[in-house]
Amino acid sequence: MNKTTMLHQSICQINEFHGLFELLYEYTDTIEEAILKNAASGEKGGLNTSQYDFFNGQDQIYLDYVWKPFAKIISIETVTGPRKEQIISEYKTNLRDLSEYAVNIQSNSKRAKELNLFLTKKEFNSVFIDKKQQLEKIIEAGDLLQRG
Repeated sequence: MNKTTMLHQSICQINEFHGLFELLYEYTDTIEEAILKNAASGEKGGLNTSQYDFFNGQDQIYLDYVWKPFAKIISIETVTGPRKEQIISEYKTNLRDLSEYAVNIQSNSKRAKELNLFLTKKEFNSVFIDKKQQLEKIIEAGDLLQRG
């Protein structure tokens, strides 16, 4: 199990974070796709300037649109001090509408696609599916179907 899957499972177990799962999931899927594409085409060349800028800007996307709503929920649960009620009220109001976060994360994903940072089906198959392994899986699936 990879670290991203472990993160997704952890987030799903915390009730307060349920509304944020889709934001996190889309963001991490985009980053995983871009990394896989870069790894798959690594021998052919490297990143062009736009692709490099995309990767370079991900820390800010993460901080502004992925981490920030999580941080606000954590703050709501842990804040103390004279401004406690004001902070809780402000953050709860802000978290009622996650559309700003969602739009920016979707835009980030769209930009990755436009920059050709997603694997095509052909690239995926050629890089990640060994032909022998693929044949074995087909035979295994056929056996399972015959057995019922």
